[in-house]
Amino acid sequence: MKIIVGLGNPGKEYKKTRHNVGFIIIDELLKKLKLKTKIKKYNSFYFQTKNCIFIKPQIGMNRSGECIILFLKYFKEKISNLLIIYDDISLPLQKYKYKEKGSSGGHNGIKNIIKEFNTENIKRLKIGINYNKKYLIKDWVLDEFREEEIKKIEEKFPEILEKIIKFIENGKWN
Repeated sequence: MKIIVGLGNPGKEYKKTRHNVGFIIIDELLKKLKLKTKIKKYNSFYFQTKNCIFIKPQIGMNRSGECIILFLKYFKEKISNLLIIYDDISLPLQKYKYKEKGSSGGHNGIKNIIKEFNTENIKRLKIGINYNKKYLIKDWVLDEFREEEIKKIEEKFPEILEKIIKFIENGKWN
């Protein structure tokens, strides 16, 4: 069984922020797969199919690893079946990158996950949010997407969702 986690921060005030692109992608997957029943467990909402669990941690970005590790233990799944989706300030808007291991790159959510699992061997999908250096990083990621930015990202949704679904089906990105 695959476990797909979208990172973000809980609360209406963060819903459309750049830092919540992981939640946004999970929501799009849920729409595509017509999944509506959410279950609350381990400070998260999760949605389940016969071969996949989709998780939106509600504990806050910087502590998300604490609940993800509990899900893997609960469902008796290996870390190799885990995929984390999150924002990346180093990638341009509309770009995304799949990696099977690596450092946190300064992302506090990934930093916490690496700490909890004690490994950098974690599959991840990084979604570019095009950092504008006129802003402090914290202010940029916690600011809402501008209308033209979200439209550009939405153009990539079909491609991204298709790749995630193939990953769920066969465990491979390409």
